[in-house]
Amino acid sequence: FRAPAAHNREVFDRAVDEITAATMKLLDGLEIRGASRGA
Repeated sequence: FRAPAAHNREVFDRAVDEITAATMKLLDGLEIRGASRGA
């Protein structure tokens, strides 16, 4: 799999954007023991 079919491209791109945003939100909210906050 390299790319979605042309007829699925829009929904695929939208899903990738939503997953990216959710991942960034998750990673931003994680607390790691022993790590200082504020990189």
